[in-house]
Amino acid sequence: KVGLIFRSITVWGVTSCITGCFIRVAITCAAVLVFPFALLAHRCGVPFVPLHLLCQSYPWIGSQIDALRRNNAPTAPLLQALLIFLAIQSFSYVSCNLTWRLMVYRKSAPEGYEESLFSLVSGLELFSLVFMRTEGSIVVFPRAVSVALVALHFYVSVTLYPFAFLALWTTQAWCCYVGVYCLNHFEDEALRTNPHRPETPCMAHPRASYMPRFSNSWSLQGP
Repeated sequence: KVGLIFRSITVWGVTSCITGCFIRVAITCAAVLVFPFALLAHRCGVPFVPLHLLCQSYPWIGSQIDALRRNNAPTAPLLQALLIFLAIQSFSYVSCNLTWRLMVYRKSAPEGYEESLFSLVSGLELFSLVFMRTEGSIVVFPRAVSVALVALHFYVSVTLYPFAFLALWTTQAWCCYVGVYCLNHFEDEALRTNPHRPETPCMAHPRASYMPRFSNSWSLQGP
């Protein structure tokens, strides 16, 4: 039993780390898809979002593009490199999912269970990145969700013929409840308090409990 519990914790930790890294890389690099359309529209004279606004909205890419344009250097190599990097990361994520699926769930889960599980983890990572900002949410949400997912892995591993999808749906319902609870009891309440308190999310530091804290233009900075 102890070995199965340790195995469940390890599976959840590796799954969360892989998915979290890919979510952050994808959010950072996916913005590059907008710039080729903007440059093409600018050259063709078609109305589109002004390029300088895109550079300000996505400064981790826009600052480099602006520097290249100011020096009359081509921007295509930079965009191609970012697109290739995004494609490689996507391929790596899919490969890790496939390898992890064959190593962990080859005999214990029905078909389609792994995809649903990774979709749930991806949704939780994205939800946490966007909405979990206050100290209370950061304390409650990861712990409650982690316990549920470790219990799900333990149940699927220890049971000979588990009701895998029923357990997964139950876990999804629990995660949704915890997310809504955190939004109602921590995030919404924090928006009503003094915005100058260090533990209150605001424009200067939307994530008030841990580093890095974004600048005043946090919405324009890299995720």
